[in-house]
Amino acid sequence: MSDEGFHQTQNTDSIWNYKFRILKAEALVGQGRATDSLDLLEPDPPSALAAGEFSVRRRLIQSRALCRLNKFEEGERRIEEAERLAATGNPDSMGDVALNHGTCLLLEHKDTLAQQYFVQALTFARQHKQAFLEANAEGSLGLVAMSAERFDAAIDRFNEALAIARFLHARRAEEKTLGNIGRSFFELGDFPNARSNTTQAEALASTLGSTDDQRYFLMNLGDQYLAQHKYDDAAAAYLRALDLIRSLNNPEDTAAAWCLHNLAQSELGRHNLAKAEEYNQRVAAMGGERPDNPLYVSFLLTSAEIASAKEDNDKAEGLLKQVIVSKDADDSLRWQAQTDLANLYVKWGKVEEADRAFRDAIHTVEVARAEITQEEKRMSVMDAVPFYDGYISFLIDHGQEEQAMQIAEFSRARTLGEGMGMDAPKSRIDLHHVQHALHKNEVVLAYWLSDNQSYLWAVTASQSRLLKLPQRNVIDQAVDSYNAQLQERRSLEDSPGGSVLYNMLIKPAEALLPGNAHVIVIPHRGLYKLNFETLIVPGSAPHYWINDVAVENTSSMVFRFAAQPKPLMAKKQLLLMGDPTQAALEYPRLKNAAKEMTYVAKHFSAGEATLISGTTATPAAYFSARPQDYRFIDFVTHGTAAPLNPLDSAIVLSPDKDTSYKLYARDIIKRPVHAEIVTISSCYGAGGRTYSGEGLVGLAWAFMRAGAHHVVAALWEAEDAVTPKLMDDFYTGLKGGRNPADALRAAKIKMLSGGGMSNRPYYWASLQLYSGS
Repeated sequence: MSDEGFHQTQNTDSIWNYKFRILKAEALVGQGRATDSLDLLEPDPPSALAAGEFSVRRRLIQSRALCRLNKFEEGERRIEEAERLAATGNPDSMGDVALNHGTCLLLEHKDTLAQQYFVQALTFARQHKQAFLEANAEGSLGLVAMSAERFDAAIDRFNEALAIARFLHARRAEEKTLGNIGRSFFELGDFPNARSNTTQAEALASTLGSTDDQRYFLMNLGDQYLAQHKYDDAAAAYLRALDLIRSLNNPEDTAAAWCLHNLAQSELGRHNLAKAEEYNQRVAAMGGERPDNPLYVSFLLTSAEIASAKEDNDKAEGLLKQVIVSKDADDSLRWQAQTDLANLYVKWGKVEEADRAFRDAIHTVEVARAEITQEEKRMSVMDAVPFYDGYISFLIDHGQEEQAMQIAEFSRARTLGEGMGMDAPKSRIDLHHVQHALHKNEVVLAYWLSDNQSYLWAVTASQSRLLKLPQRNVIDQAVDSYNAQLQERRSLEDSPGGSVLYNMLIKPAEALLPGNAHVIVIPHRGLYKLNFETLIVPGSAPHYWINDVAVENTSSMVFRFAAQPKPLMAKKQLLLMGDPTQAALEYPRLKNAAKEMTYVAKHFSAGEATLISGTTATPAAYFSARPQDYRFIDFVTHGTAAPLNPLDSAIVLSPDKDTSYKLYARDIIKRPVHAEIVTISSCYGAGGRTYSGEGLVGLAWAFMRAGAHHVVAALWEAEDAVTPKLMDDFYTGLKGGRNPADALRAAKIKMLSGGGMSNRPYYWASLQLYSGS
């Protein structure tokens, strides 16, 4: 409409023509055509528009276009001009000025300053009832949260913005917000929601003609599919994005080159070497083979992977060594190259060279991790390293089984152990020490899942044995299938997956298990999603494994046996929080929360327990209560899991003024606790993401990191109707002198033997015990 109006008034009405010029220039910026927008606004406006709303809007559009072109100083000058014009002639535009100022600062990566301007814009919008500005300010604050990797908080902001945008039928704001929600869900590992929102955003951008946004969303879709190894879908998305990039008047060669690079990676995943090489050569033609090009190292690595796949070992070796010594290679590319080189040597039969390359990769990772201060990023470094699987298999294949176990254990729970003051290189596991620490009825089952071969180290007080298991995808499929059966509330007779997994995971070590064994399970990858107690022992009288053994879960042998036991320093007995007010629609008030709190509290005298519930059960109240003083900490409320950014996992409490109603894992780890047991009888308290090097990370991990000896937390949404009695029986066992594993097992067996629907694992098996030293 702006384009039509602009042309119709070109020779008839200079004032209206310039107003349409402003609208058209604004649309061009939204389409990614910043240069065209600036050219359109080059002529000065008619004198009638030299001040007022349109003069301010002209400066703001110019500032946005300049900042998009990385001309930040010029952009700042236009904003200053807009601010002066708004102050003297159009004060209602002051909120828009603040918003645009923040946007330019965000593009400059000055997030803290940007946030101040966005808050200013949001306050102005609410005071002056400017709903459209409010939506944009909420969305912009979401971008700041995204930049800080607080994706859960970002989604909350974006949802507020989306609701307003849809109410106002502001489709461009809706499109951008949907795209940002999709990106945030992707970062949290929620692929279905990521795809849904990004696809909606891409379709809306296409309808609105927002070409630049559309190609951005398509590239995001490609990234999502590539991360899931859905190579066909990834290639389709990148090809569409590539077509759109070419259609722009100011095509971004770097974006096009990255599309081609990702297409080459997609074709490698599809084992289409000819097509991968074609795309890689197109990257080279766009400058990717030049050392000064930002894609150079990635281009070399892809070239090496293509050469290796073609069994051109000499060429692959030379290219990989170039990547390794390149000063422009970041740590992730360097250790990927070292891993590729090690695997090349394994395939080539060069044993000594392979071992050296694997050890070089470990050294690179150790140096990289030492420089990272954020715990979440230290965890993701270990998750991203691709070489541990290959090195462990390499060592086992060459008869070095104990060394393989050392490497496996060295890689586990690194960030958790470091947070507890453990120096991993000095805490290499001593198998004899572990065996000496085990009681006669205790057995360690330490699993390692990998693509070609999985392993189980079974350790008792008198012997250890390495057992080979099926490959990772076979186990993962069996776990997913059985978990689906559990979630359908099936009975023992109608859950065939339980015996399949028992035969797969337990039966190989069955001869090492004494009667009434206490089993210390160290899961790996997808096994963290499995409650081993629910496995079904086949035979003439099939039964759940919990009838035979007590199970505790831990993150590593090092963490469980090598760490110095933490002394109990509790001055008080119980901190009990829960039954909060409803803070959001997705977290309805739990009907039986008050009953559960009553059941738990009755095990302690009035002077021993601190109860915080209702409106007072806020995140701030948790810290004010001095949780470090308590032997038991118990939460009775909802919990959330954030798979890709697990420190965004949270306990849902009551809102407190303008602060969040969520007690985040990232905040929990900042306050040391000395509790014997922390219980989170909520949904998803255990966590949502498994890091290869850390295990399941979420609320349980956070409390272990803060210093708890044991954590009881839920793998899935705990059933509100049955948890009160389960927790009553659990505390009865604890107060009667049982250890946590035995107390929880006894409570579950009582429910299991009680008859009715509650004997099905869905009801009794959600809560699991996680143990430290």
